[in-house]
Amino acid sequence: GVVLGKEGGAFAQMKLPFSLGLGGPLASGHQIFPWIHLDDIVGIYAHSITTAAVKGPINGVAPDIINNLQFTAAFGAALSKLLTVGGEACRNHCFCIHHVSWCCHSILTLYHCDPLDRWTFIPVPGFVLNTLLGKERAVMLLEGQRVEPTKALEVGYKFQYPTIQAAFEQLTR
Repeated sequence: GVVLGKEGGAFAQMKLPFSLGLGGPLASGHQIFPWIHLDDIVGIYAHSITTAAVKGPINGVAPDIINNLQFTAAFGAALSKLLTVGGEACRNHCFCIHHVSWCCHSILTLYHCDPLDRWTFIPVPGFVLNTLLGKERAVMLLEGQRVEPTKALEVGYKFQYPTIQAAFEQLTR
């Protein structure tokens, strides 16, 4: 999965475009987007070394299985909290897209009820990713892969950041 750490990796690379309102879902955004917090991947490695029950490969992904649209929305919401004064925002004059019952849930719920949330609904076209990353690397982001931490959970690893919201909350402190 995509490793999220405060000082490097995907979070550091995505922070500037998202802060400028240029972050958005990759292509359709419906592809599964496996991710893990850096502290948890290190924790899984350490747990694997010290636990005799661990044999063979172990998936380094968080138990919160989300798609790229959900990842993008969580990232935008977390950055909004980081970029508002004291983490507080006025919610009195908010146009809440969640109350539009006819909307396409996967597109129009990408930003939250907070008017200061970073806009995260402009998709990054697949051809842009193919050009920037090369076709072989872009395919991982464009097609996704459902990966679960089954073995990590079975051998007793306790995730510090089991949800994307918990991970982004720590990363934006």
